[in-house]
Formats: sequence, C-alpha cells, structure tokens
Amino acid sequence: MSKYMLAFSVMLVTMALVQSAHADTYGSDLRIVLTNQTPYPVEPGSNLDIGIQLQNNGRGNAQNVYMEIDPSSPFELLPGQDIIKFFSQVPALESARASYKFHVNNSAVTDNYEITFRLYLNGLQDNYFTEAISVNVQGLPDLVISDISTSPSSIEPGSLVDVKAVVKNVGTGSAKNLQMQFNSTVEEIKSVLSRGSVFVGDVMPGEEKEVVFGVSVDSAAEEKTYTLSLTANYKDENNNAVAETFPIGLPVKGSVMLDIVKVEPLADRDMLRIEIANKGTTSAKSIDATLILDNKTIDVNYVSELKATKKTTMDFSPLVNKGVAQLVINYVGPGLEKNQAVKQVSLNFAATGSGGDGYGITIVIVIIAVVVVYYFWRKRGKKKKHGQ
Repeated sequence: MSKYMLAFSVMLVTMALVQSAHADTYGSDLRIVLTNQTPYPVEPGSNLDIGIQLQNNGRGNAQNVYMEIDPSSPFELLPGQDIIKFFSQVPALESARASYKFHVNNSAVTDNYEITFRLYLNGLQDNYFTEAISVNVQGLPDLVISDISTSPSSIEPGSLVDVKAVVKNVGTGSAKNLQMQFNSTVEEIKSVLSRGSVFVGDVMPGEEKEVVFGVSVDSAAEEKTYTLSLTANYKDENNNAVAETFPIGLPVKGSVMLDIVKVEPLADRDMLRIEIANKGTTSAKSIDATLILDNKTIDVNYVSELKATKKTTMDFSPLVNKGVAQLVINYVGPGLEKNQAVKQVSLNFAATGSGGDGYGITIVIVIIAVVVVYYFWRKRGKKKKHGQ
C-alpha cells in the first residue's frame, strides 16, 4: 500500500470516529409535531385534548431532554397537567409522546393559535430552543339586534317609515353572507317593495352593521305597538346555513285633531246639537265637552271615545239661538296625557236658516188654518146659494 493510500485510509477512519462522537453529543435534531386535536376544530369555551410527538430527526441520541409547555391565551392548562416533562433519552430517528388538556377561553375568535414549547438539552437550563404547534379554534357567530330606531321617530298612521336595525355579532365566529328580512303578519304595516330585504355581507366577531328597511303604515293603523320580526339568514364558519328570527316592536302614535263640523238647533226638544269630527290619526278618549256662553256654563256632555276619521254628536240644553259660545273639550290623548281643545260656536240661526224648525211649524199651522177657514167659507157660501 502506498503511503498516499495509507494516509487517505487514516483520514477516513478519523472522520468516521469524529462523526460518530459528534452524532452522540450534538447530532440530535428535535422537533415537536401535533399528532391529534380533539375536538377539531375546538369551540371557544370548550376543553381541548392534544397529542404531540417529540421527534428526533437527527442521527445522534438526545440525552436528558426537558420539555416545558408555555401555553398562552386563549389556552389554559387544566389542573393536574405537568408543565415540564423529562425524557432521559430520545434515540436517533425515534420519538417520544406526550398529551395535554386545555380549556379554551370563551372570548377566543376563529383563528389558528400557537402553543409554544421550550426544549432544554442535556439538562442545561440555559441551553434551550423553542418549538410551536398550531391549534385550530373555530368560533360560532351569535347575532343580536342591539338597537332599533325609526325615521321619523314618531310613527303616525298613513306614513312611510325607515326602520333602522343595528345587527351586532357578539359571537366568536363570522356570520357570512348575511341577508336580513323584514317580516309583518299584520295588514296595517308592510314593507315597501324591495326594501323589505337587505343584503349585509359578512359580519365579523365584535362587528356591527346598520340595516335600513322601508315600511308603509296604513292609515287604518291603531294607536299601539305592533309586534313584527326580522329574520337573519347567513352561513357559519363551516358553511352551514343558519336562520334566526328576532321579534321587534313598532309603536304607532297618532295625533288627535278635533273640529266642529255642524251645529243645528232641535227646537222641539229645546236642544243645541253639535257634531264633532276627529280629523287626526288616533282616538281621543274620555271626552267631556262644556258649552259656555257669556262665562256661564250652558251644559256638559260626555263621549267615551272618538276614533280617528269618525264623528259624534253632542246635545246641549237649553237651546241657545244667538251669541258666540265656547265649546271646551277635554280628552285623553294617545300617550294617556290630558289635553284640551277650545272651539268657538257662532249661534245665529235666523241668519243662517238653521233653527227654523219652530218657524216652519208655525207656517204649517197657519196654512192649515187658512185651508180650513176657506173650506168652511166655501161650504157656507154654497148653502146660501141653494137656500135662495
């Protein structure tokens, strides 16, 4: 063997010995791999089990390995779990297993979260490196109607109204492709054409969006709060279709507008009849009307209720033919508040032709008397003629 071949052989043996020694001490290659997550994905507020493998991908043994878990929000290690696990040896190209139990915070939103580990080699506390695994947390959307308002703020029968709803996602997952629908089962309140359905889009956790519907309130609507509803159609994080219905109240508040539409005497009954109309949009209740002339009360009359667009008559006695009287009307309004309306009543029946009932009767009596006198006069005249 030549001296060159001998030198080369010695070099190869030396390198092999050095490599072998290096592999035993420094040739380990540790990695942490997530092997299972139960449940997958995990929901906020739930408990989580994970399994990991501490893999040695190197060609040297890993000696005296300390593995310390460092969980951070939203994960909390459940009681009874070891924060630090010790492995006396992880052979080359082999692995060791470990498992952990956590609680996932309720406020966690959909995301991939990391759990970090510190690996200490050869028991040296100042000689470590970090590895991390990724855990999937998938939240659930939770929609609420955080506010309802209208424009105008006071809704009257016969009006067009914008109903504004604020939709908020208080859950931990996204509500995707949200479509809001205005629903009414009463004839008095209906959506205006296509404004009863609004596409909102995605609503992320903690996000809120305003939805505006166009609504028509019929003139026949009553003074009350109507129970209606909004329906939310969307998809959750798993693309499952979700439909939720939210009841809402829509208060209709009308106005009272009392007016005198007719005044007539009832001479044969010695009464003055006044017809009153409610030209407003809601009922007037507990009505009492006082007729006053020259600061003196003539009479008082009562009506329990006068609905919107309706009329009623009130009779006052004794009959007053001349003068300017006041009709003081007290009533209870839509908000149970007490109101008063004062109307002037001009009384001049001879000038207007009203109040002619007694005069007409007198004329009729006179005509009848004339006819009777004429009849007897004719009859008497004929007797005289025949007597001749």
